Amino acid sequence: MSEKPLILIVDDEIALCEILVSEFESEGFDCLTAYSGNGALEILKNENRKIDVIISDVRMPDGTGVDLITKVKNNNPAVPIMLFVSGFSELSIREALHLGAIALFPKPFDFDKLLKKVKECLIPREQFWGLEEKGSITCEVEFSKTCKTLQLAKDGHVLNIGRGGLLLSLTSGSPQVEVDKEIQFDIIFSEDKWPLIQGKGKILWAEFLPDKKIWEIGLEFFYLNGPSIKSVLMLADVLKLKPHIPGDFS
Repeated sequence: MSEKPLILIVDDEIALCEILVSEFESEGFDCLTAYSGNGALEILKNENRKIDVIISDVRMPDGTGVDLITKVKNNNPAVPIMLFVSGFSELSIREALHLGAIALFPKPFDFDKLLKKVKECLIPREQFWGLEEKGSITCEVEFSKTCKTLQLAKDGHVLNIGRGGLLLSLTSGSPQVEVDKEIQFDIIFSEDKWPLIQGKGKILWAEFLPDKKIWEIGLEFFYLNGPSIKSVLMLADVLKLKPHIPGDFS
């Protein structure tokens, strides 16, 4: 019998932790709880079972969620997967995804949406990104770019890549740049180890820079073709990428 997925819930609101434990256990998950970032680190250090997902508040005494994710990702950028929940606006979605969280849910949040995201992130990426029905989705916006290397693309503030998406610069004339818009992209690196990244994604955040007359957008992958899946997974492993979607071009 396979083990149930294990979630570590981290929040200084004890009542919220108890509610989330009850909800997730009713959905077939096992749960652990901590009431601070440092408490979560102790559990990660001493727990023998593999923790699959961490759901953490941002603002807590005795170790914030930002402190926690920084230490977790420094140890292993890939696992456990982390999601943030927060009742404050001190952390933007751009900052959260750059730190390595795969999502930011403002309090009060919809449990069904949180549950859906947790279930999605437990699907192996090669399976989730390769679902054929997602490949047939028509996107209104297209982005095509050829660069010699990823490093030159980053240096030129053209694009950057994370474990789960892209930071892109688009000209002010690009059509319909808005959150939740879906984009088809074709990126060629003519002189790099990963020659092609081709697929589709959804805009999770967008910021217009009036001085440069460009949009910077955070695009989360929801479909990649077969060779692109291999390229992204290899790139993430070789470069030890921490961001889910980069917030800058460094």
